Amino acid sequence: NCKLGRLTVFKKDNWYYVSISVKIESPERRVNNVIGVDLGVYNFVVVADAKGRELLRISGSEIIEHKKRLEEKYARKQRYFNKILKRETKCGSEYKNYSKYVNHCIAKQIVEIAKKYNAIIILEKLKGVKGKSKSLRKLFRKWPYYDLIQKIEYKAKENGIPVVKVSPRNTSKTRSRCGYVNKRLKNERVFVCPKCGLEIERDLN
Repeated sequence: NCKLGRLTVFKKDNWYYVSISVKIESPERRVNNVIGVDLGVYNFVVVADAKGRELLRISGSEIIEHKKRLEEKYARKQRYFNKILKRETKCGSEYKNYSKYVNHCIAKQIVEIAKKYNAIIILEKLKGVKGKSKSLRKLFRKWPYYDLIQKIEYKAKENGIPVVKVSPRNTSKTRSRCGYVNKRLKNERVFVCPKCGLEIERDLN
């Protein structure tokens, strides 16, 4: 059920590989719900429905700490080979493959949730670092979030699930129900709305 695209043959380490691209028509899916995906460092990913009910939570500390250990291991290996060979050399980037694998698994989970609830996926527009706030630049350096967003988008498209991107501006400071913007909010984990009085965890909000 695919349309054949480009076929490329290439050689690597005395092995020949064939890369084939195919065009797949996205299936049409009727959606009647919404899920929001919040990306961060404290909580790596939080997925909630329109009523603020938690559907998925992935803690970021263990994932990012493991990536940090892989990066340090890569740096030590790089310095060792540079010293032995007395020239710049490249080592295998195990930490990059780890990031891509984790993003693949998370994207798959999110799309499966959207399929289960027949829901549109809402994402933040995160692209590039230049011009972003200091907190967003810090977030980008810790993890390839843009790669995660791309994986969510293409996996959603394969399953006929619409993806809508919204501006991240004030999303963490705006009360989801009444729309009140609490500009005094800083690092608090619980959102307390002075207008409607509702208390809700910040990531779920």
